[in-house]
Amino acid sequence: MLFRTKSGTAAVTLLAAATALAATAAGASCASQGQGTNETFTDGSADGTQAEASGSSSGSGSSSGSSSGAGGCDADTMGDPFNCGSCGHHCPQGNVCSCGQCMAPCAMGMATCCGGCANLMTDPLNCGTCNNPCTNTGSGDILGNPECAGGQCLFTCPDAGPEGGTVLTCGADAGGPGCFDPMSNAQACGGCGNVCPSGSCVNGVCQDASAPTTGYTTSTPTLPFIDACQLPGHTISLVSQSSWQNTATTGLPIPFTFYGTAQTQYFIGSQGTLFFGPVNSFFTPSQSSDCTMNWPPSTFPPPDPTEQYGEAIAFGDTNLATGTNGVCYGVTSADAGSGDAGGGPQFVVTWSQATMNNDPGSSLTFSIVLTQGTNTIDFLYQTATGGDGGLDSIVEGVNATVGLQALHIMPYTKYSCASTFIPSTPFAVRFTPI
Repeated sequence: MLFRTKSGTAAVTLLAAATALAATAAGASCASQGQGTNETFTDGSADGTQAEASGSSSGSGSSSGSSSGAGGCDADTMGDPFNCGSCGHHCPQGNVCSCGQCMAPCAMGMATCCGGCANLMTDPLNCGTCNNPCTNTGSGDILGNPECAGGQCLFTCPDAGPEGGTVLTCGADAGGPGCFDPMSNAQACGGCGNVCPSGSCVNGVCQDASAPTTGYTTSTPTLPFIDACQLPGHTISLVSQSSWQNTATTGLPIPFTFYGTAQTQYFIGSQGTLFFGPVNSFFTPSQSSDCTMNWPPSTFPPPDPTEQYGEAIAFGDTNLATGTNGVCYGVTSADAGSGDAGGGPQFVVTWSQATMNNDPGSSLTFSIVLTQGTNTIDFLYQTATGGDGGLDSIVEGVNATVGLQALHIMPYTKYSCASTFIPSTPFAVRFTPI
């Protein structure tokens, strides 16, 4: 074997002999790895940049992994700077080997990714780790503009989907990140984080394939009033609230189906509303549902945050304030008021002696009653006294929203919208599922 060196031909024989002895002693089959920066390179140069003699390894090789066998070496030719791309190909001093290519080291804060430098915090092709591209959909169903921030793929979603609907930018709560259609995507049905157990989302409402219920009929039967404040073991909350407040999420104490979907949780609003499901970060309401402008809402999130939930609204009016008795809620031991065959225990919520801020001296007492078994919803109004001691348009509901709404937009069952609806007390409105 002949080597060309800068020290002339006299050193050739000695160097060849020394190299052969060293190779025999160490059992090496490849060029030395990591023996210092002053060794002579196999191409005869001091920095590995000169062309090699015929038959020697080329620096342009594309060998991957380690090579072995006759004329080969046991080395990682993709990352070993002394065998970069092929056995015996040394990278210039100070360079690194990346994916079999010699390259200068990357600046501080940059990662070496297959022959190039990348900022893993911001590079959408190498986000968080090398070769981790942010795609244009992520886990969503609508194309977005991907970006990388803080080493995580994020998306700038369009203002409207292909059919004009609103698009949500969701994260891990919807299996994201990605851009989602809240009207049809079961991972973000009606809002980020609302995953449909059935896997079906229609018009922003999770569907229960086993329940054919699609809506309600309304009637005005004569029913006895049920006062939750008189039930054994009842709870009192939201005492003397002059503006919107709500309770925390609580487990529904009876089996109940609302718009065909079994409900397990609820929370109560001070302004005459019972909500189904868990309260989430979207819920920052300043008003009750306003049927004159926003019901049903045409955008998502809707202008009124209360409309992002399934809800029963017995007297939705921004002027409603709870009294010193607050809001009571409890469960009857049996069907206490509906008289329906098949009815069972009832969950009752009562707003006791609430007042209207725009009608001094007024008083309203009413209940929402859910009946197990029949899944009917009753709005029962015991008293509606105006400031002058009798019925007036305010306590009759001239500014109130009354009805049911499934989770976001559709379906909904409106009974009264900003119109007097209580002709006298006591009075009842029944919603029967169909």
